[in-house]
Amino acid sequence: VGDSSWGGTVAGSLSGPLLFNRLRDGLVLDGDAVLQFVHRRLGVPIGKIVLLGHSLGGGVATQVALNHPGVAVCNSRSFGHLTTVLRALAPDYLGVMPRSTKG
Repeated sequence: VGDSSWGGTVAGSLSGPLLFNRLRDGLVLDGDAVLQFVHRRLGVPIGKIVLLGHSLGGGVATQVALNHPGVAVCNSRSFGHLTTVLRALAPDYLGVMPRSTKG
């Protein structure tokens, strides 16, 4: 799920936050495509699918699972600090800004 074939092509022409957002979105689309293939083509019920993510793949697996209620997620060494993740996700997913930026 975390291995995108187009990432290297895009990396040569973009930089900074734009690159990160494009790569992240591409990886999530790749993960979503795999999940849909397993569910629709292989006939695995959503409740029986577990997304396993390691490191950056944990973020991808979590994002894919947010789009598919009922899918389980198992992350391995995916986040350095939970507070970092919460600061990054709070505005988009909770609609609030964190009160502190201290780690």
